[in-house]
Amino acid sequence: MSGRQSKALQKVLTENNCFNYWWAALPMIPDEKKSPSYKRLRRVWNDNTDTRTKDGPPLFFNPKYETHLTATLWENFELFDPKVWIPELCKIAEPRLKCPKDIKDCYWVYEQGLGDRLADVVIDFRDRNLKKEHLIVVESKNLNKLLSGKDLKPSNYLDQPDPLLSEITDRQMLYCVDESVKKDVAEQIEEKERYGIVTWQQLGGLQIRLAQKMNLKDTLRKDTLRSFVAGAIQFQFCIHNIRPSTLAAYYLNAEPMLWDRQQPKDERNDEREEQIWRLD
Repeated sequence: MSGRQSKALQKVLTENNCFNYWWAALPMIPDEKKSPSYKRLRRVWNDNTDTRTKDGPPLFFNPKYETHLTATLWENFELFDPKVWIPELCKIAEPRLKCPKDIKDCYWVYEQGLGDRLADVVIDFRDRNLKKEHLIVVESKNLNKLLSGKDLKPSNYLDQPDPLLSEITDRQMLYCVDESVKKDVAEQIEEKERYGIVTWQQLGGLQIRLAQKMNLKDTLRKDTLRSFVAGAIQFQFCIHNIRPSTLAAYYLNAEPMLWDRQQPKDERNDEREEQIWRLD
């Protein structure tokens, strides 16, 4: 990036109250750079294909956009056991989503290409007894925003001619919207099945309830909780434009600042097309 471009980008960052580092934007920091959670976050913060502002950063860095809202808030589910949080999420959706009784494995990604659609979140999970895969595709909307275009039909996402999708028979859609427009969104949807609606406010309430009931005897959850607490303290300082002298994960010192990333602005981000959402 040239000096002129760097100054232009820094101006946009300041004007939009953006973050300079991806890890400054959220408290749930992956422990390892090789982890699946790092990979799903990287595909969002390293994406230059949709900035919506001249000389602007990827939308992940800008708190005004739903890309930032989605990745930073949904990532909190890394704290919780999927056999707990997925059934609870399905329960608060209206209409309620179907959910198996005992969930074994789960993985999710952001900004996933499905045919000609781009899903905000794709959640793939498997039940313990039947070892059957289940899929929830999430369409997130910014605060006060309604659905538009192809969002009105769940089938536009769930029935894409994608060979990986066709292998999973249980596919459902979840709309995540502001509570101020929930009723209007319900009236917009043109199909009557395979979907539910949850609000951002409900999502926050669910995560708080889950945190209050966490099983701290679970070693894996303890390690994740330690990472979250360290990341939360780091996040508190970063929103005041203070970089802590010790960061929340060992590899973060080597992570690039926003304007030091290597990907050209006009280069297509093929990571969106990579099908990383399937469980092994």
